[in-house]
Amino acid sequence: YLNSIKTSIDKVLNALSESSGDTTSIRYRNICQTISRDLEVLHTISIYGPILKETNIVSSLKQINKLINDNSNNINTQTKQLINKWKEQVSLDSDESGLYLTNPGRLVHIHDDIDDIDKGKPYMISKELWKCLYNQYNRSQLFAIKYISDQINDSEDTRIALIQGPPGTGKTSTILGMISALLYSSLNHTISSSSRLLICTASNNAIDELVLRISRGIYNSFGAISQVNIVRIGELTSNTPSSIKHLYLHEMIDNQIKNEREYN
Repeated sequence: YLNSIKTSIDKVLNALSESSGDTTSIRYRNICQTISRDLEVLHTISIYGPILKETNIVSSLKQINKLINDNSNNINTQTKQLINKWKEQVSLDSDESGLYLTNPGRLVHIHDDIDDIDKGKPYMISKELWKCLYNQYNRSQLFAIKYISDQINDSEDTRIALIQGPPGTGKTSTILGMISALLYSSLNHTISSSSRLLICTASNNAIDELVLRISRGIYNSFGAISQVNIVRIGELTSNTPSSIKHLYLHEMIDNQIKNEREYN
């Protein structure tokens, strides 16, 4: 996306160079309007520091300042603000803390510590569980699990995390690891009575797939497979796997009523 904007700016720069600096021409005014529009878009997005360096878009903005001598259209001010903003961004993204400032959140960099089974262990996960997860997941999945586990108890964190990846890269599998980390996020090897997770998806098929996998068991604090109580809320569909129908709330209620009638 940034490359497309830079391409647009570079084309306009070429046209600006050919305009011979005639600030009164209609063409010049149209060029300035196009540049101003692109700059407004750039102001609305957060860009990771290394990407700024890679696209070299700052160089294009500096050229704009050289070719546009007057600031009647506010372009010079816009470019200077962007350049200053991006300098700060590059500085922040070079910080070894690994937390990259974006607006309004943070882009998280994978620490090298994640490659060390001891240094990479989340604070609230037992060694046994972490060793088990360590042997099951790749480094990006492990870091996602660690980040969720560590940050969920951080009062300064947004407590919202976006994990992004193409289809087939193990996001659903990673969610199972997160569930283990969150339910067993203590060192006493037990699930607290208040430990409950609400899992929502955009489709019935997606949540049914998660329910199916969770119903097969998740890793507990000892690194062993353990069963957890599951309640699926929603309507049964023709695509619902038969093996999880009994986990639907209304099916549970119907079965409970049926059992009570038979008992009485």
